Amino acid sequence: QILSASSSGISIWGSDTGGFYITDYPVGSREMEELYIRWVQFSTFSPLMRDHSWDGHHNPWANGEKGLQNFKNYYALRLSILDAVYSAALKSEKFGGTVVESMAVAYGMSPKIDNQYMFCDDFLVCAVEKENVYYQKVSLPKGSTWYELNTYKAFDGGQSFEAEAPTSDFPVFVKGGSVKAINLPQSMTLKAEMHDNSG
Repeated sequence: QILSASSSGISIWGSDTGGFYITDYPVGSREMEELYIRWVQFSTFSPLMRDHSWDGHHNPWANGEKGLQNFKNYYALRLSILDAVYSAALKSEKFGGTVVESMAVAYGMSPKIDNQYMFCDDFLVCAVEKENVYYQKVSLPKGSTWYELNTYKAFDGGQSFEAEAPTSDFPVFVKGGSVKAINLPQSMTLKAEMHDNSG
């Protein structure tokens, strides 16, 4: 749905993180916790991150210790990239395009690559939308080096592989050479820079 909406020109959208109505999974179950964790991760890399439901089952503290910790980690990440989201939204308003682009639109890749998308131009997001999935197929566009956001490991473009997707994380890659404004609280420090020292 997000790829169809974005390809149709709808730039700003979001989902009800955790689902608006109760799912088939009971609140507090392992299945609901995992669903909530994956949904928070996806919402972090959506134009709007919205926590909303009719009965509160979406609240971080209602979804186990892992769900709560995941929310804290990803909400901090979301706050740090808000300037990039705002910039992408303003660019969309002034010049066209959308905050999210399918790989077919962004790079002319096969429309069958529907498990990943570009966010704010330079984040390649591979959201996990199925239960008990801990590896995700990734297809990196040619012509760039790509850096895994969580590990800063470099990958050459033009390859496909199975990336690790533990419950605590899912694959997000940053395009080499991109510049993004990131806000960090004073209590946090940057990790190593995302570039090769060769050459």
